[in-house]
Amino acid sequence: WASEDLSNTIRFLEQTTKFNPERTASDYTSHITATGNNPLRYKKKDGFKGAYIYEGETGELTGDVELELHFDSNKIRVIGDILRSLEIEGNNLAGIGVRSTIDFTTGVGGSLEPSALLTNPRLRFGRHDSDWDLQLTNMYNNGQGKLRMVLSPDGVQAQTGVPESYPSQIAGEVEINGFKIKASDGDNNTVVGVFVADKQE
Repeated sequence: WASEDLSNTIRFLEQTTKFNPERTASDYTSHITATGNNPLRYKKKDGFKGAYIYEGETGELTGDVELELHFDSNKIRVIGDILRSLEIEGNNLAGIGVRSTIDFTTGVGGSLEPSALLTNPRLRFGRHDSDWDLQLTNMYNNGQGKLRMVLSPDGVQAQTGVPESYPSQIAGEVEINGFKIKASDGDNNTVVGVFVADKQE
């Protein structure tokens, strides 16, 4: 799903029929009924697989996914952790937290263009607490991040209070470039990864 030097765009979602982000609204069962105060949770142990390059060192990443989805009347809000723990070359970065939205007509969303993580709260190194407040990691520079998320197209028209009528999975890709843990770090540090999580009934 990624080239050896991590320089090419991840092609995980396009390689799947179920999660292809190029689909149109007609390829997706719209889930527009609000969940109100009862958001749905999507989790998966070891649901994140990734890799990093940090100061010339490379490594693989595996970790848990835990997300909360709020199905509102015009969008789907996503809050949580696409990676619940993250350690790079002895540095504990806690994880990768996200706050973003998905289009309810297509089931596709995220931050498709690179965004400055210091000014854009969609994607950050850190981890959410029990109240879904993002506890940030002390980084010299959070870098630039891209995030794509796609809901599985299964299910019937969503009904409030009927979890089985909502999509069974969420999947995505993440890429963070140019982050610095210390001021002396170079500009070529990269984390890339893919994730999937299952709806909790």
